[in-house]
Amino acid sequence: MKINQFNYTPNGNFDFVDSDGKDVTGEVTLHFVTGEILNNFHHKFIKIPKELWGYREVYLTDSNGERVLFDEQLMQMYFTNNTKEKLEYVLFKKNIMCFGIFENNRVKEKFQTLVKKLSFEGKFLCVKLSNEFEMPYFFEIHTKTQKKVVDFQKKDNYTYLLDLTSIDVDEIESIYLNDYKFQKQNYYCIYSNEEINDYTEYESPRLNTNGRMETFLNEPIIGQIGNNHFSIDHDFLLNDSFIEKYRNQKDQSFDIFSFINNKIVQLNYELPLNIVKYANCYIFKDTLIIRGFRRVTGDITKMVNTANVLPVNLKDVSDKGLKIIFPRNISTVQIIKSTNKLRGPFSEIESKVNENIVNIIFDNIFDDLGRVNGTKYMHLFANISFEGEKTSKFYKLTLSNESEINNRVLFNNKISLEGGIGKYHQYLQIFKNEKEELLFLKGPLHNLVKATFGFSAQALDIVRQKDTYKITFQITNLLPNDYEVQFVRLINRNVLSPKENNFGIKIISKENELLIFESVIDLKHEYVPFYWDVFIVVGNDMLSLPIQLDRLSTNIKNIIDVDVFEKEIRTPQNTILYPYVTAGGSLAFTFRNVESYENTANFQKEIKAHKIYNMFKKHFDRKNIWIVFEKNSFGAHDNAFHFFKYMYENEKHTNTYYVIRKDSPEYKNLSNMHDKVLDYMSLKYFIYMFAARVFISSDTKFHAYNLQRRDSLLAKSMMTKKNVFLQHGMNGIKKVPVFHKKRGLLDLIIAPSDFERENINIKKWGYDDSEVVSTGYARWDSYTDKTAELPYHQIFMMPTWRKSMEGMTQEQFINTEFYREYQTFLKSPELKKVLTENNTRLAFFLHPYFKNYVELFDIDESFTDKYGYLDVDMGEEIMKSSMMVSDYSSVVWDMFYLEKPVIFYQFDQEDYLKSEGAYLNYEKDLFGDVVFNSKQVVDTIIKYVESGFIEETQYAQLRTKYMNFHDHHNSERIYRAILSKKKLLGIENRWTLSRRIARKFWKIKKKIFHYGSASK
Repeated sequence: MKINQFNYTPNGNFDFVDSDGKDVTGEVTLHFVTGEILNNFHHKFIKIPKELWGYREVYLTDSNGERVLFDEQLMQMYFTNNTKEKLEYVLFKKNIMCFGIFENNRVKEKFQTLVKKLSFEGKFLCVKLSNEFEMPYFFEIHTKTQKKVVDFQKKDNYTYLLDLTSIDVDEIESIYLNDYKFQKQNYYCIYSNEEINDYTEYESPRLNTNGRMETFLNEPIIGQIGNNHFSIDHDFLLNDSFIEKYRNQKDQSFDIFSFINNKIVQLNYELPLNIVKYANCYIFKDTLIIRGFRRVTGDITKMVNTANVLPVNLKDVSDKGLKIIFPRNISTVQIIKSTNKLRGPFSEIESKVNENIVNIIFDNIFDDLGRVNGTKYMHLFANISFEGEKTSKFYKLTLSNESEINNRVLFNNKISLEGGIGKYHQYLQIFKNEKEELLFLKGPLHNLVKATFGFSAQALDIVRQKDTYKITFQITNLLPNDYEVQFVRLINRNVLSPKENNFGIKIISKENELLIFESVIDLKHEYVPFYWDVFIVVGNDMLSLPIQLDRLSTNIKNIIDVDVFEKEIRTPQNTILYPYVTAGGSLAFTFRNVESYENTANFQKEIKAHKIYNMFKKHFDRKNIWIVFEKNSFGAHDNAFHFFKYMYENEKHTNTYYVIRKDSPEYKNLSNMHDKVLDYMSLKYFIYMFAARVFISSDTKFHAYNLQRRDSLLAKSMMTKKNVFLQHGMNGIKKVPVFHKKRGLLDLIIAPSDFERENINIKKWGYDDSEVVSTGYARWDSYTDKTAELPYHQIFMMPTWRKSMEGMTQEQFINTEFYREYQTFLKSPELKKVLTENNTRLAFFLHPYFKNYVELFDIDESFTDKYGYLDVDMGEEIMKSSMMVSDYSSVVWDMFYLEKPVIFYQFDQEDYLKSEGAYLNYEKDLFGDVVFNSKQVVDTIIKYVESGFIEETQYAQLRTKYMNFHDHHNSERIYRAILSKKKLLGIENRWTLSRRIARKFWKIKKKIFHYGSASK
């Protein structure tokens, strides 16, 4: 294909016509020498991206990938275009198309004529000038009706041929040469009907090599960078510190001005040849340009998803740092990494630049990653501008095909991160994925081993032999020649006190890429609760690499998937060890204390109940049993209790039962509904659990049985049943990945509001529209303002437990920031004074995990009341309180629902967001004052005490955004929602004759025995 004609469209886009007169714009592709590709197939224009600026070179290919040629008549002709936004030119050289795009800044200065001679050569106006100019420059014709930039041809360094084809020569009033500068355009008059004499000769000042300005002018000189002005006198010194003072996001020219003939005139100045010594400057047509930061900030998700790839090489990779080699010298660069995969938030990695090499030192930049277990694939991006580019562009980094570095080399230079222990010790390495994309791979060592080496380990068989388990393993994929299997390792998941037990191996066979061996797991080693993962350790004298089992044979799954009696080992110390299959399909062991209810009598009841249910299955199935419960079957105050209470009092679905332990302090809350209570671990409880059609709970379904069991008769039965999740508290303040759909624990989500349904349950947790219903919380049906019931104002304070404090000694606990902050707050004289003087008390509620540290808090009982878990009804205390102080607890939503003020005491906000994360934006989405130290808490409490605990308008206005149910009919909506999802939940509600009779007898029984007459 040969291009015979080039045109600018009215919008300044490119249009190409071949030698046959056919428009071929929609058939060609532009290939930039910098690697970008641009086309617009099947259209009659190609639009150049607006972020491009300056000079570019491209070559063209046709639809077959063949190189496009250019007709001789196109050569050396400057095709020009002028719009309000930009000035453009195109020039063809053999098989290369050159073009320049520049902002039409329209800041103009007119100077005297430069012309020596004007003449006509055919259709061209021949212009011979007295000066030589550097591109970009444009010739502009002014007539009575228009101003137009015209195409031109350069005959020699001083002579130009202007194409006047579309110009009426008789209408021409003036001709200008527009010399494009960085932030202005100098207009030199070539021809005019009017005399122009705005130019004064002067000797240009000179910037010397030391950064001083030399001048022969007697008038003062003023300098300008952007909107900043400064005096250029004998004290002026242009150096790096001066430049940094005036840098901002955009490139800015360094301009100078003085007074000439009583006018402020911008002066030209001379530059020394070695001006490039300033790292943050470059030269554009004899003008010094201060390079902008060209940084990207905020949400860059869209840029990530549309980023082109940029191949780079790596050099000097070690556990201390690395060097990234780019294809060209760099002007500005930001190296940016994702948080995990292509998700944000995105963060910048500090780096240093030398020509085309970016040097990254790992000192402290990954420290926080070691404290949190989990694998992360952190993609690398560069927001970069190369030399000669005015703006930066966002790229995804890939490893060049020419690189000899592979993942095994990169693995050998991994970084050990501080903060993790044992299996949870975290490492980080630079990594290349299957798409050649560069990223930082962070995670426990076994995950890095799997990603790098591709080893795969499988368990083939397991046999219980008295108090041991003999397991047969298989490793696939060829081990390096000097590697061998060293041992089988069990690693405990406890982060704070990790244990590792190693067991010897015996080789069974080895051929091709398959290695089969066996190992015996015994109880001679020391074990701690709870979960022990199985690893194969391979390596040599210098290195040991863990491989986690990632596959189980069908045979071993069938062996493990039997009743608990067949495979568990019990010890005289009342502990138990047994294998199980993890959610990820791996093999693990559970070691724990035997619970009080895990006894022979209850096991026998479970087996007996299973037989009874199967004998009378049709009878029990017809009952359509619904079972309701709360956390660990120990509570009766949350959403599940209030929903059950509604069902009982309104005689909805009579075969609805509540599970609770008899030793619960809240067992009494069900005293007037006891005919529908299932005592935990009773025979009736077991039968009805087997017969249940659906579980309705404020926690996951195994809270009704045994959180540690997935292999018993009842656990397997429960796995097949649906769970209506009433929830414990509104979500948003922290992430709860355990509730995400991919975990497979929940079937119907009851959302407290439309906001949570749409923005969290569906968008973040991954549930379908049909699996989430917004109704409001059942417990809110009982909520009213009860502040008047107390003879004083009460401030409800409830701090959240931090996972980082698990297992701490008391000495360690008192050295935490948590303890220091709260102790300082509780001992504040100013707090005591204001609360005492204003008849206000502080109710300090502690999470049950604080039980080992409660006595360490110095509580002043003259104004503070301390409560433990279930000491009082939390809902009642919230209704009685005037205000709440918490940090990240979902309980704050209840106070917000009651239209009372909330204070978020988040002294460790940054660390909490790193470890837990949040669905809400803490800077703009929280509905109360956010404070960061004990003094700020006290000051904010004083503010609300003095205002009479009035909620501020800015927070009250958020209630309509977050909450849309305030009518105390939430339980009714939940009931109707469950009925509407009968197909999803596998339930039915047909009123057969037998059911109608049973319901009638139950109502009579309620009246006779006064059930429900005084229920809570």
